[in-house]
Amino acid sequence: MRNQEIQDIYKLSPMQQGMLFHWLYDNHSPAYFVQNVYTIKGKIDLQCFEECLNSLSQKYDALRTSFVHEDLKEPLQVVLKSRKIEFLFIEANAYTEVEYLRVKDVERGFDLTNDSLMRVILIKTGIDGYKMIWSFHHIIMDGWSLAIIIKEFVTMYSGETLQASRVEPLQYKSFIKWIETR
Repeated sequence: MRNQEIQDIYKLSPMQQGMLFHWLYDNHSPAYFVQNVYTIKGKIDLQCFEECLNSLSQKYDALRTSFVHEDLKEPLQVVLKSRKIEFLFIEANAYTEVEYLRVKDVERGFDLTNDSLMRVILIKTGIDGYKMIWSFHHIIMDGWSLAIIIKEFVTMYSGETLQASRVEPLQYKSFIKWIETR
């Protein structure tokens, strides 16, 4: 990663340090890998779908964060100026294909230094049916945050205006600064 790609750099929270430790110990472990599967009915505008995902990435620093540790006294999180959420669209016909893709996604895991730490696989399962596999590493967010992200995604995709978009979202850096004072 080059300096011109970096927006910010800051320390990890104690919880993130623990998650990074476990990932370094066994980066093939599914610990801290979070995955949800959703069923969607109706037609999907793939371009709009992907644009909404990437709008979320631009809004929330955590979705553009990498974790670096090599040759450092302590690990750091690096927020990139831009990073797309990894998105893959697949046409499938059988539930077993969906389950296979879900399992393969877990097996792939995340490289905390190089990967986008959130990815979405949208699988067309019929004329107007889809399964969406939404995966992320817990080091960037928790279940409470995911609920906010999903709600904003659905709101954006449906064309509604986000009320909260008038106010800058609280970024994780603010929490890190607060925790450093304790």
